[in-house]
Amino acid sequence: MFNRNSVLAALFCALAMGNVFASSARADITGFKIELIDMDASDGIAPAIAFPYDPWVQAFIGIYNRSDYYEEYSGYYGTLHGANGTGIAITAVLPDSGSSRVQAFTADSLAYSSGSQTMPFVLTPNTLALFGVEFAVGMDREAGDTTYAIASLEADLMGEQRFSGRLRTGDGLHEDASRLFYGELLSGAGEGEGSFRLDTVASALNAVAPVPEPGSWTMLTAGLAALGGAQWCRRRARECEKNQP
Repeated sequence: MFNRNSVLAALFCALAMGNVFASSARADITGFKIELIDMDASDGIAPAIAFPYDPWVQAFIGIYNRSDYYEEYSGYYGTLHGANGTGIAITAVLPDSGSSRVQAFTADSLAYSSGSQTMPFVLTPNTLALFGVEFAVGMDREAGDTTYAIASLEADLMGEQRFSGRLRTGDGLHEDASRLFYGELLSGAGEGEGSFRLDTVASALNAVAPVPEPGSWTMLTAGLAALGGAQWCRRRARECEKNQP
């Protein structure tokens, strides 16, 4: 004999299992390195690069839904971490690397993280600076969600030489990509002033409630059939009682 409350509980469990989902995004920068080459050995100046000023660091995380939000900001090297029932956001900014990662758990929720550092430098005369870095980005999302990850590097010397490298996720539902970027800056007869900037961004927006998976639909259909059968049996029993002499 069917118990209506137990069947309804099973239906809600099936729907709940179908709603266990998370859109996620991740962006990583690793292995930032600089190699110097002396382009004029006759000047008697050993190639060198100096960082005379503190780097400008910006780190931010935010988790949002329709009724609540969480935000945190830092201007120093380190890691920020935030989590609640809506999502998770993490960002790390370190001298030679950076990382931003997010997950959004519920419908109508947004998890966002970003990390940035700008490193001013001074390059000795007649010096070639060769630099390299590795980017990795990835994301997983439900259809209809807006999720992306970006890793980028910008280099500038005296406002005259510029380099830019960027890796971003595409429009698929699941993606992982990595790439090595290389660049160079060459100072002239005098010292060259410039800067390097590293950025990571990750964002996951669950715009709508997800559609239950096929297995959940099967459990839902079976549960509805059970409810319908139980109701039919009760109606049939009442009619039989009425027809008894």
